[in-house]
Amino acid sequence: MILQTLIDIAEICSQKNIHTVIHSPGSRNAVLTIAFARHPDIQLLTVPDERTAAFIALGIAQQKLANYLQNIDNENATLEGVALLCTSGSATLNYYPAIAEAYYLQIPLLVLTADRPPEWIDQQDGQTIHQRNLYQNHIKQSFELPTNPTQPIEQWHAHRILNEAINQAFSSPFAPVHINIPIREPFYPEKDEKITFSKTVRIIHTIQARKQLSKLQINQLLDIWNDTPKKMIIAGQNFPEPALQKTLQAFSQELFVPIVSDIISNYQSIENAVCHHDTFLLQTQNWQRLAPCLLITFGKSLISKSLKQFIRKAKPQHHWHIQADGYVADTFQTLTHHIAAEPKYFLTQFFSDIDYQLFLEQSEDEDNIQFWEAWQQAERKAESYLHNFLSQQIQNQILTDFSATYLLLEHLPDNCTLHLANSMPVRYANYISLKHKTNVVVFANRGISGIDGCTSTAVGMAIAQPQRLHVLLIGDVGFFYDRNAFWHAYLPANLRIVLLNNGGGNIFRLIDAAHLPELEPYFETQQLLNAQYLAQEFGLYYQAVSQVSELVPALQNLWLTQNKPAIVEIFTDKRQNALIFEQFKQSYS
Repeated sequence: MILQTLIDIAEICSQKNIHTVIHSPGSRNAVLTIAFARHPDIQLLTVPDERTAAFIALGIAQQKLANYLQNIDNENATLEGVALLCTSGSATLNYYPAIAEAYYLQIPLLVLTADRPPEWIDQQDGQTIHQRNLYQNHIKQSFELPTNPTQPIEQWHAHRILNEAINQAFSSPFAPVHINIPIREPFYPEKDEKITFSKTVRIIHTIQARKQLSKLQINQLLDIWNDTPKKMIIAGQNFPEPALQKTLQAFSQELFVPIVSDIISNYQSIENAVCHHDTFLLQTQNWQRLAPCLLITFGKSLISKSLKQFIRKAKPQHHWHIQADGYVADTFQTLTHHIAAEPKYFLTQFFSDIDYQLFLEQSEDEDNIQFWEAWQQAERKAESYLHNFLSQQIQNQILTDFSATYLLLEHLPDNCTLHLANSMPVRYANYISLKHKTNVVVFANRGISGIDGCTSTAVGMAIAQPQRLHVLLIGDVGFFYDRNAFWHAYLPANLRIVLLNNGGGNIFRLIDAAHLPELEPYFETQQLLNAQYLAQEFGLYYQAVSQVSELVPALQNLWLTQNKPAIVEIFTDKRQNALIFEQFKQSYS
């Protein structure tokens, strides 16, 4: 007889708005698999490789969170959750990379791991490890259900834990939450045993309030604003929010505040946004005239190393970071104020107060107008230089990873989602930017910035948003590392992959390892694979490119491919990649 409390997990998840579960088959988790599979309101997806499953779940959860945040001001907006389910032992360890990525990206996930009962831990029983608090440093909270709950008090305890765990995961700051579930045999229902879902399970709701500053606190910040020249805003990695974009546009246009946006910040389409800082901050002589006195930041990580080094050296007098809750990082070593509010609400109110004040005074901030213009001049110069440099490379038929990325971004269709894999693809794209594209949303696994699950995450997001084109730019090492991203029955037809194949690990030629005798045998991960046979194996459209003249037609075919995922593989020379990229940086400097 299957325990009803285990069946109740599926019902509680459904009532708590978790309707997607990614599982990997196993015996210890069989009863939970059966419960989720038979629940009428839950979609259960089977992904055999647990590491891949976790990254696909991350992608689906990320897309659901993005959808929710774009509609958060709609009173009917609800955040749909995603759960992960696996058997005991090493399967649970394979979840860890994606859980850590979700933790730093602040993506909610409910992680369910089946376990042996406690008496069998360390008794040489199969698939048995220490699973309690397994992910403790990279989750919001860890829970364990009571073993074999049959008494009413134990069932109440289990239901309470489930509610608390789900509420924790889906309350700000969002994060993964782990529930370890010790399960004794039997794992499977008897032949004629019925699985029933009780609609009277205990449900506990959390209603989360918005944090707002008092009038006194706002006035204190206004005093600093009025007394400090040379103000600027830097946007870290963020989901696009239309209301926040409108407010940032007003800061730039009406208050002459430079808005600096990495490509993963998703605010590059703001008119006069600064997006080519990676290029013009190569010139250290620019630093003094561009140094802010008041810096305002929001969002998560930045790609640009040059920008981080610049702000650390500039040492602004005031640095406000806007973040509603959670641990606050001091990335620039300059933090003076943590503003515990949602960026959208704080900046909108703050702009309104400044605008009203300037209206009463009939004044303009001349210092910031000059400062804003200095940033605009640097932006225009860098943008022109980059465009001319790469256009010349293309005209001369020089195909490198850098020029291929440029052509991809130039010919990327509007109204799509771009996924940038870690290592060099996300860096090349940040140099180039998507400044003139409409409604292109950018995602990247920049929580811990690993190469291991970039394809799987893109697959998950494409599954969660089938009506929109999802484009992944990835290098060969990251692509082949994550080939199990295709090993399941849900490969989305709206997925397009642009694969840069330079024979492996080209980033090490572009950083300080380039001169080392150990470079080729020990750092570059040299490989001779191509994606043609993988595409045949998993049923993807495939096209290879090795000449500049072939690339644009191949990309156009990529967008037009119907009813199946597709790959364009671009072959480049790793030594030429390094040479051209170094020329680009040195010529500007």
